Amino acid sequence: MSKLSKRDYFLGIAKAVAARATCPRASVGAVLVSSKNRIVATGYNGAVSGEPECIEVGCDMQESHCQRAIHAEVNCVAYAARNGVAIEGTYMYIYFGRKATGSPAR
Repeated sequence: MSKLSKRDYFLGIAKAVAARATCPRASVGAVLVSSKNRIVATGYNGAVSGEPECIEVGCDMQESHCQRAIHAEVNCVAYAARNGVAIEGTYMYIYFGRKATGSPAR
């Protein structure tokens, strides 16, 4: 048995983070990793903290884009910023998986 590459390891974690996505249109996870290969932040696509989620109240669609959900990479960087974590020199691993379409739009 061989050891996973760092790339596959971090992409696997990004896939697990994507499972928390709350917009039914896509399942995206992001992982910020330091130059020393330490995870500094994670994020998934969904509503801004404290706001209603698409899975609770439906998507807010405008020009084929959900306005309620923000991108996983934005959530990841915002999480780091809220916690005072410097991200200069980090790498971001992103997993993108489609979910079923046809969610109610509001």
